Amino acid sequence: MMNENIYAKKANLLFLTVVILALFANLFVSLLSIKDIAIPIVLNLLVSQLIILIPGLIFFLNLSKDGGFPGIYGKIRFVSIPLLIVFTWLVMPLVMAANVFSQIFTKNEVMSISGSVLDMPMIPIVLIMGIIGPFCEEFVFRGIINSCFVKSSERYILSGVVSGLFFGLMHMNFNQFCYAFVLGIIFALINEVLESTWPAFICHAVVNTQNVIMLYAMNAFMEKTAGTGLFEAYDSMMNEQSGASQYTKVFIIIMFIGLLLVSFASMILAGLLLYGICSLEGKKDRFRLVFKKTNALPRKRVLYPTGIIGIVLCIFVMFLLESVIKLLK
Repeated sequence: MMNENIYAKKANLLFLTVVILALFANLFVSLLSIKDIAIPIVLNLLVSQLIILIPGLIFFLNLSKDGGFPGIYGKIRFVSIPLLIVFTWLVMPLVMAANVFSQIFTKNEVMSISGSVLDMPMIPIVLIMGIIGPFCEEFVFRGIINSCFVKSSERYILSGVVSGLFFGLMHMNFNQFCYAFVLGIIFALINEVLESTWPAFICHAVVNTQNVIMLYAMNAFMEKTAGTGLFEAYDSMMNEQSGASQYTKVFIIIMFIGLLLVSFASMILAGLLLYGICSLEGKKDRFRLVFKKTNALPRKRVLYPTGIIGIVLCIFVMFLLESVIKLLK
């Protein structure tokens, strides 16, 4: 059996591997764009998931061979699925607050690629973004990375925060980082209290699928209201980059505060519902263990140099790369 610290070290190395592969892929796409070669959005989305999945599978096989894979894939009851969907809706105000907060400083990245997405039929996009994407990301970030952190340290909250940080940073833009970080922590805690990665996958799939459906619904709304005042107002909002014009930063801040206030109540309900799901699944003791404050010594670490390098690379891309490119030009 491996030294338990090795699990956290391997999780950090996996994160760095995924980051480096993503950077090379982005560089390749940029070089193609210079030559006016466009990659179809479906292929782009699939490749972005393979970049996560393939290293994850390699690390999974390596961990299984060397001393036992720590991931948790227990079964859940069918009756828990609708409850998990409701749980997802209850945490959405907090996720939306994080999304709105990011737009005080930057644009909505998802809306910036909406044109390419909407050129495709809805079904394949739902399949890729709503099912395949969540499966790959949950398998790697919760099923492997977070599970390795917990196996190595037995520090559930810290493991969730760091794996959530990795998950958020992997998106490599501030807008998606903010709400993916929040979701990453929530998914990691669900993963641990229910001792299964499937509930987090269900919640993740609900979030992504409903966002895709809403995007197509809003596009249909635009088409039906073309030439009306409603269309102009909606189009102005969707093309808003940083909260200027009529949708000012003041409005965005007010929206953020309102969502944050709503999220206080909704997160209490979400916590109670999660405890109820744990009771239904016979995991009440596990729930208490995960959220119990411990002062156990020694305090084992989860973050290692390879993970720190990955974090620095992501931050560089998020905040400094564009400035460096402009300077070089």
